[in-house]
Amino acid sequence: MKKHMTCDIIGDLVCLSGLAISPDETIAAYMEHRSSREDGKWYTEISLLDLNSLHRVPLVSENRHVSLSSPCFSPDGNYLYFLTDAPGNAQIARLDMQSVLLSLQLEHSLNTAAAEILTHVPHGITRFDVASSRLVFETPLWPEEIREGRGLREMTAEERAEYDWQREWGPLEISEIDYKRDELFGVRDGSVSTLGTLDPASLKTELIPNFFPLSCAVISADGRKICCHGQPHTGPLFSAEELFVLDADGSNLIQLTDDHLIGNHPALFTGDGLSIIYSAWHMEGSAMALTLKMRSLSSGEAVELLDFSHPSTPGFDGFPICRTQHGENQNMMHLQGSTLYFLCAMNGTENLYRIPLRACQVPDPVYTGPGSLHECIPVHAGFVCLWGDDHTMAEICMLGKDREIHPLASSNPALALLEQGEVIHQRVRSRDGNVVIFSTVYKPVPFVENRKYPAVLYLHGGPEVCYTQDFWHELHILAAAGFAVICCDPRGSSGYGLSFCDEEISWSDTAIHDMEDALDAAVSLGFIDPDRVGITGGSYGGYMTCKIIMRTNRFRAAVGQRVFVNKATSYGTGDMGFYSSRKKPGEVVIRDCLMERSRTSIIRDLDKIRTPLLLLHGYNDFRCSFEQSEQMFIGLHERRPEVPVRLVMFPGANHNVSREGLLPHRITHVQEMVSWFDTYLKNGEEERA
Repeated sequence: MKKHMTCDIIGDLVCLSGLAISPDETIAAYMEHRSSREDGKWYTEISLLDLNSLHRVPLVSENRHVSLSSPCFSPDGNYLYFLTDAPGNAQIARLDMQSVLLSLQLEHSLNTAAAEILTHVPHGITRFDVASSRLVFETPLWPEEIREGRGLREMTAEERAEYDWQREWGPLEISEIDYKRDELFGVRDGSVSTLGTLDPASLKTELIPNFFPLSCAVISADGRKICCHGQPHTGPLFSAEELFVLDADGSNLIQLTDDHLIGNHPALFTGDGLSIIYSAWHMEGSAMALTLKMRSLSSGEAVELLDFSHPSTPGFDGFPICRTQHGENQNMMHLQGSTLYFLCAMNGTENLYRIPLRACQVPDPVYTGPGSLHECIPVHAGFVCLWGDDHTMAEICMLGKDREIHPLASSNPALALLEQGEVIHQRVRSRDGNVVIFSTVYKPVPFVENRKYPAVLYLHGGPEVCYTQDFWHELHILAAAGFAVICCDPRGSSGYGLSFCDEEISWSDTAIHDMEDALDAAVSLGFIDPDRVGITGGSYGGYMTCKIIMRTNRFRAAVGQRVFVNKATSYGTGDMGFYSSRKKPGEVVIRDCLMERSRTSIIRDLDKIRTPLLLLHGYNDFRCSFEQSEQMFIGLHERRPEVPVRLVMFPGANHNVSREGLLPHRITHVQEMVSWFDTYLKNGEEERA
């Protein structure tokens, strides 16, 4: 008999990312991300899988709190490269393939104590790429370290003490308007992302000094050229990245773009090394989607590879968000000969498409579900991929030439022992008849026919993101607590074509109508009690949660996660609080700017709230600042003391508290939500016949 799912399962879940395949296509390597029940932090391990025998072994360290990440095989098949933080911060290491093969043959774990540590940079390696004759890596360095030649060696004890003191107590000079990032948990520390190279034969390392940050570096197959992202701008566009190419010795740095529109994915060299393929934003009015472009390195001419005049063109990536995941997905596009394979979320699944390398192509679908592909690498037998669905965490699988998914190994066997309810996918015609809304309904567990259950409408963030057929633990835990759960992608979401992803519509009543239509369609299934419905969402979903309960008393309880309610007080705070400065100097009168932001802020309607409201917010959230929830909490206490309101603050947590935060925070986040809905949606009432 299967067990009941509780919040405790969060500590057992293993997230996969970073697939790598050996040149002979016999071995797969990938990262497994786990949360420690001791300190609550994430740790990463590497698993090796023999694709023929399906023997699987882990890379292990003598210290269980060491993370091993970013596996990558050398093009000649002689080495497995990876990052290890055993030296104190992440450095490039390698193991010879003979030890890897022997470990798999004997089915014994492979100890990394014998690995060669190849770099000794003071602040660790954040990313690297491998070619036959050279590796390129990225490392954060301070300008004085570069000037003084200290960028390629470990710090002395005296330098480490000075560095630690400066990080803890030293003042930071702020010179750029874009000085905060939520991903950094606050203010930029003054370091510059710097590139370096490593000769795998001589083990000689060299830095490529530059005046502005360079990142997302890839190296051509012959090791002669590097393509990377750079941040050459100042002012409000400081974070905007452009595409650059340079020689591997650091010379001839050339800026290829100047439109602030490239995506955040690493570029891809064509087989001949003469062109690059990269992602960029395609804009039509307020509608947007990522496209793919190919640019010649000799002429600089760029062609757009996707034809957005065709309604079935999916774009690139699509930004699926509501799934249990840690670490960035890689292997989003691969070139095989003259055919480009790429992933994109479309119509409720993350799919695999292909196009020839020619301008304005309508992609040919290779796999469109069921379930979603997170990463994908072409091999002779099909595609080695990470695949998951509504009930399954993403696992390593083979997408065969029969277009079927064949599991290769499981990192989450505990999920198979837990009871999960039925998941229903609906296509709902919008009330204006213009679009079809993708909606998902999770049945409560256990489920008894002919009974009415309380329900929760769960709104996603973004808004330019989407739900896909993927496992998201919060939805299943809510269902296991006895609630039906409804999710939907209103207009403004990605994954349904260019015109659907319209930023203006996403903040309008039209998007709210789409959410209401999805809820009505779920209620029509017959097992949801329309008088016991709650609502929740985070970020954009938190904004919409607050906006909706200011307009209607339909919902008996609400949970606002990382809410955004007051644009006036967000001006100049957080990492998005300076939009008015994008206009030319002199065009903005600060009084008018703040008045307009105040006039269009939803907190003006706080007095209309009658719905019990729980607020969940990380204290170090630098996207939707904690003060946004404070204003809702204080405002309701002062203005509507009869309305129950509770504020739960997560110390040290940023905007990703529910996805990548500490384990105790992620568990408490769901527990608080379940408890709130238990109180106000059940309130001692039995499921109604």
